[in-house]
Amino acid sequence: ESVRAASLPPIAFPDRVPATLAVSGEEWTLARNPDAKDFSRVFFFLEDASGALLYSWRVPESRDLKTAGTVTQLKSLARNAVRVRCYAENGTGTAGVLLSPVQME
Repeated sequence: ESVRAASLPPIAFPDRVPATLAVSGEEWTLARNPDAKDFSRVFFFLEDASGALLYSWRVPESRDLKTAGTVTQLKSLARNAVRVRCYAENGTGTAGVLLSPVQME
């Protein structure tokens, strides 16, 4: 066993959330924050009614600030999913922002 000092590099988090996710009817919309700095990788975590993770899906990167799709697409990835949670992480995968879940029904 060795004891020594450890240091972590500071992470520059954006002032506002890196992305927002909304579900309206059969459509979902992801709006990326243009000031999110390095937090460009976005994932959707599909959850069941108890909050258990069923499936994670990386949203394809895009130069567009908005990405949209259908709830049917998400449910095809995880049949029992009732909620979707958005997670954005920095390019090195060392920090992330997990948003509150959004109901898909």
